[in-house]
Amino acid sequence: MKCEINYKIIFPFFLLVFIISGCSKQDNFVNTNKLYIAPFFRSDQDTSVDLYATSNGKDFKLLNDTGNLLFKGRDSSVLYKNGYFYVTSTQDIEVPGYEFKIMRSKNLRDWETFKIHLNLLTVENNKAWAPEWFLDDDGSLYILFSLQVGMEIINGTSYVNMRPYIVKVNDLTNMKFGKPRRLVLGTEDRNWIDGFIYKNQKTYYLFIKKEPEGKIQIWSSPNMVSWKKRVDSIRSIDNYIFEAPSVAFIDDKFYLYLDNCGRELGGGMFYLTSKNLINFSKPQKISTVNPTRHGTVYKVTSKKAKKILLQYMNNK
Repeated sequence: MKCEINYKIIFPFFLLVFIISGCSKQDNFVNTNKLYIAPFFRSDQDTSVDLYATSNGKDFKLLNDTGNLLFKGRDSSVLYKNGYFYVTSTQDIEVPGYEFKIMRSKNLRDWETFKIHLNLLTVENNKAWAPEWFLDDDGSLYILFSLQVGMEIINGTSYVNMRPYIVKVNDLTNMKFGKPRRLVLGTEDRNWIDGFIYKNQKTYYLFIKKEPEGKIQIWSSPNMVSWKKRVDSIRSIDNYIFEAPSVAFIDDKFYLYLDNCGRELGGGMFYLTSKNLINFSKPQKISTVNPTRHGTVYKVTSKKAKKILLQYMNNK
């Protein structure tokens, strides 16, 4: 189940000249070690993708204006590699037949779109959701996504039945992929969506939403093959429905970002903080000018990428 939200679009009442407070000089912006970007889509009714930036993980500044959107899409994840920004996106609802899309751009204005066919879909099971990048320490690149394996009926309600899959990117330039494999999580076999992998030291952590309850589980693994459940449901958000987890390390804390698709807290993107990736604070809503839904927060380390972001921002 993907939660649907109705938003009244609130357009920004000011234009930003520089993204990060305190970075009024271009050299400060390019050399900062605290720059994170996130592509959030606005709502189920308006899938326009806005690009945001933050230095503190809480206050997100809009980089584009209404006439300079990235593209239309859902559940986007961003990566900078080999001179390109790469953004994944869930397949177009009205145009099935491929697992997900990858867009790439050198300047954040001109985009190439690749429809990725992994030959996993069937006529009956034709949905693949929420592709997420994962770049390992050794340079290996993967995409984690959720694949439909059927339908399930619970208390008279029908739900899309999903399982987490992962595929290695063998050649990003030419969009060549390895053989997808299903992530086997212990002895459980249930409906999961929106998986996200984060590596801390030598341990891989998987954050994933169990359906239809809408609870976020945490699993850990030494090798991305054998997984042990660490948390069945994060206690601080146990009374709410969240999805779309992603993690970033900011100011000596882990920030877990989530989409309040159940709207108990008003909907939109929230963050929780943690010191150990197990125990988390209460949810706090991020600050943005537009409504926000599912998107990954990504740390930008490349100076070339920062220069492109600066040019994009100043020329909007």
